[in-house]
Amino acid sequence: MLKKSMASSLGLLFVVLSFTLPTQAAEPTLSKSSEQNISSHASLKQSLTASSSYGAKMWIKNNQLVPQGWVITDSTSTQFEITCVIGATYRSTLWIKYNQRIPDGWAVIDGSGTSLQMIYTQGAGYGDKLWVRNNQIMPQGWVITDSTTDKFEITSIQRAPKGAKLWIRYNQQIPAGWVVTDRFNTKIQITFMG
Repeated sequence: MLKKSMASSLGLLFVVLSFTLPTQAAEPTLSKSSEQNISSHASLKQSLTASSSYGAKMWIKNNQLVPQGWVITDSTSTQFEITCVIGATYRSTLWIKYNQRIPDGWAVIDGSGTSLQMIYTQGAGYGDKLWVRNNQIMPQGWVITDSTTDKFEITSIQRAPKGAKLWIRYNQQIPAGWVVTDRFNTKIQITFMG
């Protein structure tokens, strides 16, 4: 019995010592998967830099971040197809996958299944009109001029001449440089003061 107790005590002492004695730190090393992720990220960054023009497409792993200026346009169980939106021109359209941020300057005009169709709104002339979905933030340089149950007609105020007048729907922010000059039913008239 004494031998068992002594052996048990020595075993416990060994376990305690192994946790409390200092050990020499090993040099930090990257695992193979970490090295591959860093290499993959560097390769992706280099590829994106080389092909950053509107409409360029590339497949990436679905656990990677989508770079700024790119949107997801297709997917599989393990990959995303991403498309570059940098350099788009006014009225360029693109179908993208749901559940992602709409890039600045774009507005959603249609939807189907798991995809949305968006249109580029920047570079429009004063008075240009588009119909967009009504459940979104309006793109900069546009105001709501008409509506249906599910769509807004938006009108561009980009490059408006001084003194330009426009009837818009109530309940929206008056753009900088514009003042309210008249009201009628559910519309107000705004005038550009420059």
